[in-house]
Amino acid sequence: MTDPPPAAAGGAPSTAQRLTDLADRVIGARSPKVRAVAYAVAVVLFVVAGVVGFASLPPRTEDARPWLFALVLLLAPLVSVANAAEYAVTARYVGSRVRPVDALAVAVLSTAANLAPLPGSALVRAAALRRLGTGYRKAAGVTVAASIAWLA
Repeated sequence: MTDPPPAAAGGAPSTAQRLTDLADRVIGARSPKVRAVAYAVAVVLFVVAGVVGFASLPPRTEDARPWLFALVLLLAPLVSVANAAEYAVTARYVGSRVRPVDALAVAVLSTAANLAPLPGSALVRAAALRRLGTGYRKAAGVTVAASIAWLA
């Protein structure tokens, strides 16, 4: 059984809580259509962020190096696989097992959520762990621990 989520002062849910609830609903969606829409939104966010980022680059005066672009395209999927593995390890740490395809889905959604001004990745990962039956405190704790490990 999961711990009840804390409410903001005055009983109204905080923005972080509303985003966590939304992540719970998306991750827990049984409908393939809902999941497909969530993944499509994640892809659109990636593409839009890439286009906006590329458009905001200053003009280059020296020759471009296309091999660097190719390297990024090659390594980007590997980063998603590494993030999926990290999520699977954190799930195992709190006593849950995650299928690789589900871990990859959480990794992709959490990476897209990082485009939000809040720590979206942490919210998505904690929501996914809560969906597996982990308590709110354990889910938040292991997510924070994984984040700190990245900083170390």
